[in-house]
Amino acid sequence: MKPLDAPRRALSFDDNPPLSLPLRFFLSAPLFAALAAALLAWQGPDALISRWSPHTLALTHLMVLGCLSMTMIGALMQILPVVAGIAVPRAGAVGAAVHAGLCAGTLLLASAFWLEQTWLFRGAMALLLAALLLFLGACTVGMWRQ
Repeated sequence: MKPLDAPRRALSFDDNPPLSLPLRFFLSAPLFAALAAALLAWQGPDALISRWSPHTLALTHLMVLGCLSMTMIGALMQILPVVAGIAVPRAGAVGAAVHAGLCAGTLLLASAFWLEQTWLFRGAMALLLAALLLFLGACTVGMWRQ
């Protein structure tokens, strides 16, 4: 069988989640990028003095967790039902909880680095881990039911 003759799965637009589900992730991502830019402008070049400085780590995590992973999870919440046919169970509640945990955990982690307060790392770790495990678990249940 040639690669072009392989069976193709039709897109299922009936399983499309409500627009508000991925949109909350997509609208939060530029806010985290703007926060990182504002903190960099406020701190100046001293924030980037070393790749291991607390300010550099805070800015990096604001961009990676707050901007990139927020966009990736929002896109996955949109793409999984349409392209892969994987319906995330209770997508609205899961999306809201994952978004809240990811936002709060990212802000706590950036604050922990920026303020050099080690006790904030525990809260950040708990929130981020809970949010990502909830997303992974919901996707796994959706794949299992398929």
